Amino acid sequence: MNIKILFISISVVTIIFIIGTIMFYKKSSPSSNISEHLKSDNKTLKYFGGERCPHSKEGSKAHILIKAFEEMYPDVNIEYYWSSISTHKDEFKKARADYVPTITNDKYKHIELKIGENISTIGKSDIELKNLVLENVYNNL
Repeated sequence: MNIKILFISISVVTIIFIIGTIMFYKKSSPSSNISEHLKSDNKTLKYFGGERCPHSKEGSKAHILIKAFEEMYPDVNIEYYWSSISTHKDEFKKARADYVPTITNDKYKHIELKIGENISTIGKSDIELKNLVLENVYNNL
């Protein structure tokens, strides 16, 4: 009989400990939505494209790279601007986006889709090269 009481007591204490631990970590987390918490960094990438331009429209190589960037760096806020949308014209002027695609940071500094300087590409796979391009973009935000 004493063994049953001991077993029940240990079980109750264990359950209370587990619930307390879960509640502690939930409260200590700044946000239950991880992506919202990550976006608090305030890094922004602005993508200027043309809906009919083969080099910048949805599905183009540049647009696909930016979508991959969005997946790789969920902490970055991506803003898309399209030349055919009249409300985007002011952003195009601020960014001096005379051609598409144009990619800038939040201060409208132009960023090129290229591998950073002094980085060796020898023996790198296509995926590694793409990741180097995306890393360079991130480092220029």
